[in-house]
Amino acid sequence: MPAATWLAGAAGSLRHDVVIAWGDEPGRPQPLPCGARWDVVRVPERIGSRVLGRLLTGDGQGAIGPVLLDRRARNLYWLVAIETEPIARWSTVLEVRFFSHGDYLAVPSPDVTDAWPADWVYWPEITGALTPPAMLAAAIGRELPGGAR
Repeated sequence: MPAATWLAGAAGSLRHDVVIAWGDEPGRPQPLPCGARWDVVRVPERIGSRVLGRLLTGDGQGAIGPVLLDRRARNLYWLVAIETEPIARWSTVLEVRFFSHGDYLAVPSPDVTDAWPADWVYWPEITGALTPPAMLAAAIGRELPGGAR
């Protein structure tokens, strides 16, 4: 399945409209609902970039889902597997925000890199791959001062 079709699938019956909009303007973000195909974890870029580097070089190879950079706010948004009890995990992690049902994330086409204001800094080779939340939480915890959560 093409990456754009998979990603837009979160929009349900509007997925075709999203794919068409990306065809016209790939860099123009389209709002997609969280909690349908994936949840989202927002991490400040200064922490998230280190986490991404660490996971790509060993700790999480092959298990990382898409990661979006918001250049204006300087945040990374990780698409993660949907959790049943996310509040227990993410409410204790400083500087991190969790998005799920009722939240939306504006995303450009997955074919876009180096766009403004947001672009994908990582897209997995396997369509549909998502970062395991426990792995991401542990990696973020290691990057916080004193490993504190």
